[in-house]
Amino acid sequence: MNHEFLKNFSLDGKKALVLGASKGIGRASSLFLSNQGASIFGVARGELELSTLINSLPSKDNSYLAVDLSKDERIYDLTQAITNWGVPDIIVANLYIRTTAENLANKKKKSTEFFLDDLKYLFKLIPFCIPSQREKKFGRWIGISSMTASLGSPGQAVYSIKKTALESVLTTLALEEGMFGITANIISPGIILTPGAKENYPPELLQAFSKMNVIGRAGTPEEIAHVVSFLASPLASYITGVNVPVCAGYDLGWGIKYALEGKLNL
Repeated sequence: MNHEFLKNFSLDGKKALVLGASKGIGRASSLFLSNQGASIFGVARGELELSTLINSLPSKDNSYLAVDLSKDERIYDLTQAITNWGVPDIIVANLYIRTTAENLANKKKKSTEFFLDDLKYLFKLIPFCIPSQREKKFGRWIGISSMTASLGSPGQAVYSIKKTALESVLTTLALEEGMFGITANIISPGIILTPGAKENYPPELLQAFSKMNVIGRAGTPEEIAHVVSFLASPLASYITGVNVPVCAGYDLGWGIKYALEGKLNL
């Protein structure tokens, strides 16, 4: 075993704030970062699942807060809680975005009022965390986006706008803070078998989506957490401002060729 590699992969002494930590990608990321030695502060709406996760983590000094961060007063609760816990070195922006699929031609109410509801917390967290990260010359901001933001999906305009906004915020952060040893990157998953995906799609549609990549299956939350784990580590110190598609080649457009040839059998 290469001990120098393990040392560079370690997050001992680091604090990680993981949003959407109770399920799926957030839960898997919390486990991976904890196994690297980071203390975890988990945030989600569901207290029971969140507390169960946090109490099972192998690292020390873990904590959690069950909040809905679309509400201004709960963002304040979060900043107060991490003031007492410690300013995080790592932020995994994996907040679950609640939207209803609706085609643009059918929209009967304005959507602009709530476009940024799921991102307001970032505009509070960034100025809250950056001074400490600058002082330490270490900061990791990792946003969980979606291939939907770049490829589109019927009925998902609002969802795509929110994910694209997340990408824009972190790209700007990468530009502004790179000189201080702070990185900001995006991960864009393809179809991942999360609890949310299983709730939102009927089994036959989820099965079809799962095959729409060159590997021919859906991904797991752990496969996204692998990338979170690497980007959070000191090993990724020279990577910033990138969008990593973790989608098994879903973005290669292979399905178009097969559909035209009549060979696409989903």
